[in-house]
Amino acid sequence: RFTVSFTEHNTPPVLCPHCSSGEIKLDNATFSFEENPDSKALHSHPEFEADWIEYRYSGSFLCPNCNGRTYSCGTGRHYEFHPQGPDDEYEDFPIFYPKYFEPVIPLFLIHNKCPKPVQDLLFSSFKLAWTDVSASANKLRIAIETLLNTIDPELAKITVLHQRIEAFSKSQPEVAELLMAIKWLGNEASHEGALKEYDLAFAYEVMELSINRLFDDSEDKIK
Repeated sequence: RFTVSFTEHNTPPVLCPHCSSGEIKLDNATFSFEENPDSKALHSHPEFEADWIEYRYSGSFLCPNCNGRTYSCGTGRHYEFHPQGPDDEYEDFPIFYPKYFEPVIPLFLIHNKCPKPVQDLLFSSFKLAWTDVSASANKLRIAIETLLNTIDPELAKITVLHQRIEAFSKSQPEVAELLMAIKWLGNEASHEGALKEYDLAFAYEVMELSINRLFDDSEDKIK
């Protein structure tokens, strides 16, 4: 999985989109959230519980390495922890789920020799990944088509992607096999709700491996 959740006091590791080496941390001075109107209306319900609460947030994250600022907005839910033993204490606090980052968070490091049009499509996929897995996977499929066309313009004459990958396998059989796996996931993306976050996370791993094998044979970097 690649999506994260965070609290006001705990941010999981997220790669900085500016320097690609530091990990961004929530800047609490810029962070704000409020309960949704529909959620507030539920408070009058006789069976209301805290986990019905929904939030919207906005704020920014700072990278301690380069001091770059990343802006974000998203949703939140209220969490309650009820004591399970004599030493436990009751806790309740909001947990937040990002839906948008600016600049886009790279969900894997793209090799610098990867063609620019392919990189642009990958970042479009990364941007959508937080809110629409299927749309993100479709962008990834287009990135495969663009990658093949850039490597060998003759392949662009083949209109069906499956056949295009098969033709590519004559020169790059291992990479073609990897790209075919992503292509099948892209097919699943056309069926609403069929593709899950972990499917897309797997596709990103395979795409990173494919790009590394094509441009520097450094697939061991992500093992």
